[in-house]
Amino acid sequence: MRACKAIYEIVKFFIERAQQIADLINAILDAIGAIASGAIDQAVKGVENALAKALPVVISFLASLLGLGGIAQKVQAIFQKLRRPIEKANVRNAER
Repeated sequence: MRACKAIYEIVKFFIERAQQIADLINAILDAIGAIASGAIDQAVKGVENALAKALPVVISFLASLLGLGGIAQKVQAIFQKLRRPIEKANVRNAER
């Protein structure tokens, strides 16, 4: 039963993140093309772009495997709660 659920979660992940995965693959191919053509500066930017696109995909994939669906929304909610007192303090200081 656990194996079936894991397979389902993996398939669901790839379906939901198809565009992000396609963007990641394109970024990697662009970096490889830049390296092959000798455009080192462009290759460096391409690698950085690929890594930037890979990070959210990897985090989402691991979260889905661990059953932590909606983790981004949970983290965002935590940051919003932490930010409220800071914003109130800024408003009070601005009124002075």
